[in-house]
Amino acid sequence: VYPIGSYIGATAKGNIPDQYKKPVLLASKIVIVYLGEDEQAHRDNLLEVIKLFPHYLFVVISKTFDLGQYAKGNVIVDEHAPLDEFMNHEKTAFLISNGEWTILLNSFYHNLPAIAIGSSAEGALGRQFVKDKKVGVYISQVNSQALENAIREVVFDPVYRNNLKDISRYLKSTNTNNLIPNIIFNHFSAKSTPSSTKTDL
Repeated sequence: VYPIGSYIGATAKGNIPDQYKKPVLLASKIVIVYLGEDEQAHRDNLLEVIKLFPHYLFVVISKTFDLGQYAKGNVIVDEHAPLDEFMNHEKTAFLISNGEWTILLNSFYHNLPAIAIGSSAEGALGRQFVKDKKVGVYISQVNSQALENAIREVVFDPVYRNNLKDISRYLKSTNTNNLIPNIIFNHFSAKSTPSSTKTDL
């Protein structure tokens, strides 16, 4: 039995379902993709970029993502993909996200940086967090070239994983299954607020 979806920081079982084993074996890196309400707006850009990285396995968490004529084997669309298993996998490199909090925080728990895109209210705080804390690459003007550059940057520049270390450690030290995402946002935002701007309550 494999969980569908994920609690933040749920323990991985150490294995993945059989249908994923061959694509994972063939991939050099695994990329988790969740675009939520921004999916349709960025579908074409994402597919263009997926073609440029044939040795990466893109796992798209969605029930509506349309692959169209794309027929290569480096992309899986599965609403119920076992996130804990993938995020805990040694080949998983980063998340492409619209900033939705639950999957974003799960990524941070596993010290996985994010590429944040989109304009929906659903991911507004998450995208801002990625930008402010430099725990990934935020793209304000999305096109296939910008997305390609962001992928290369987040894979080869260690600064993003280094910036995530404190956040990952904090999440792992807390009962993360019961966290409210805004608490995390406020906690780390407050740490970076200049003391001169704070007011006593």
